Amino acid sequence: MSLMYHADASNKVPDLAPDPLYVTLSDGVNPPVTLVNSDPNATVGQGWNTWHIILDEAFVTVNTARIEELDDVMSVVPTGALDLTRVTEIAIGVGTPGGVPSGNKGLMFLDNIILNPSRLLAGLTPTALQGDLNGDGVIDARDIAILEGNLGFTGLFP
Repeated sequence: MSLMYHADASNKVPDLAPDPLYVTLSDGVNPPVTLVNSDPNATVGQGWNTWHIILDEAFVTVNTARIEELDDVMSVVPTGALDLTRVTEIAIGVGTPGGVPSGNKGLMFLDNIILNPSRLLAGLTPTALQGDLNGDGVIDARDIAILEGNLGFTGLFP
């Protein structure tokens, strides 16, 4: 999962610490999982930033070196904490989850909220899979359908 965020620099009230940005994921069965953005200034304006939330802890173990090369903020959902095939709710918030409001106020933009397999994170897939015609990171029947639909045509696939 990833999301882009941009906050107005005037969001911070003098003498108050910036509020954290958080995401809560729920599958309707297990307790919700709340992840807090590790950037303490996420809500006080620094241009557009990307927050990657890795939904498979095992993915981190295998790809640690490549993940460390990325400049983006990362968070990881612990393995088994959620049934990722049944996510029913995604909540994005500012402040302490379930806490008392701090008094900060302002404007924040969220964009490109994407739920995708971790293997498709930008920078972590060194080359496209040969035969993955729809670009979803898997070679399957959908790719075969694209191939079949374009038999006899010359040039690039759509």
